[in-house]
Amino acid sequence: GGGHVAYLPVLTDREMLACDYYAFSPQLVEYEYPPKAWRKDKDKGGIEAFLELYNVSHVVTYHKHWIRYFNDHPEIYQPVFEFGGKTMKQVYRVQRESNLFLTGAGVVSASVNEIRVELPEPSSESVVIKYNWVDDLRIQAPATMEPYKADHGVELIQINPQGLQNIRIFHKGL
Repeated sequence: GGGHVAYLPVLTDREMLACDYYAFSPQLVEYEYPPKAWRKDKDKGGIEAFLELYNVSHVVTYHKHWIRYFNDHPEIYQPVFEFGGKTMKQVYRVQRESNLFLTGAGVVSASVNEIRVELPEPSSESVVIKYNWVDDLRIQAPATMEPYKADHGVELIQINPQGLQNIRIFHKGL
């Protein structure tokens, strides 16, 4: 609603998903989120499945139809904060256990251009973390990684630890 949110993850030290980070023209960007395929997929839980797939813990909106949707599902969404002047924004907590692993377990922490994965013990078992696969990502050897196909064309990161317990993923330019 009038601001550029691209720098918000740096300021808050939190990851973020959004339909538009830079206030592009509505002719260039679909101004609804989650993407249309998830919103229309009611058989698989659509919106809630998307939020689970990406481990979304909070949702911020100013759209009246989304505020109605979240308020109509208090068993899933808890209003926790509102802010703004002319355009009020509502913040909801998604009421479920947070887990950054689609498969496997451990601790994941992210910062600018880096994801660190700590497994409970050195392992050879593959794990999948709830972060998008990008071809330019790199991983410390001897671990390897590959894309993991999820619903609606989403590709997450599958890690093959090759005996490591602490793993660093980074962008190839760093």
